[in-house]
Amino acid sequence: MSLTFYSYNLVDYANITADSENSLFPVSNLKDDRRTKTFRSIATTANITFDMLTTEPIDSFYIVDHPKLGFGFSDLTLEGNATSNFSSPAFSTTISVNHTHGVGFKEFVSQSYRFWRLTVTGASFVDVSKVFLGSKVAPSTYGINFNWNFYDDDLSKSKTNRLGQKFTDVIGSKKKLNFSFETLNPTELAELMTIIDYNRVSRPLFIRIGDESDTIIDDEDRLGGYYYLDKIPKLVNKSFALWDLSFRLSEGL
Repeated sequence: MSLTFYSYNLVDYANITADSENSLFPVSNLKDDRRTKTFRSIATTANITFDMLTTEPIDSFYIVDHPKLGFGFSDLTLEGNATSNFSSPAFSTTISVNHTHGVGFKEFVSQSYRFWRLTVTGASFVDVSKVFLGSKVAPSTYGINFNWNFYDDDLSKSKTNRLGQKFTDVIGSKKKLNFSFETLNPTELAELMTIIDYNRVSRPLFIRIGDESDTIIDDEDRLGGYYYLDKIPKLVNKSFALWDLSFRLSEGL
């Protein structure tokens, strides 16, 4: 079973500008970890430019929606360029989003540019929640163990009156994902510990879980998304120079 981490987010360190911006929903909201703190345009199309300050390799893009409002668009264009003039960008790709599960992602051959631009078009304005730009960590020599589990934790609150009638305050749900790696060698362990040391419980990370052939899971977008570690994973020394590592994660809202 394959699992991909999108952990070190270059968006957090970029200078971000937009050519159309609602002052109540500034583009700086893209650096806020809360998905409800969105960027909003005042025009139907917004061009969001990320200045990474230095030339950085990027091979992945990930976006999640507003947990209540969803996506207000279907397709996005991502471009990379050596300068902030995108009249003829060196790299361009189109990304589609999954409205049902509120995620969208694209992986591509690593590109190294200082400037990146995201173009989004909505019906009357554009709302953009959390975005990842960076390099993925995709363990290739090992995968997660069987018995991993996923569920939606329903946050709705219900009360029943004396007649047995039920009244529910519908709030939504939060994804929960638990998995473990077994018999990691020191090199494999170091790869995962780098993610843990950087994100800890305070920084969100994006995850995609599934298999390329869709023979085990046919709905990978349901499982993936925007998560926090519930706690620092427990490390178990299974035998000499071999380790087990367990993860517990909850969706960020």
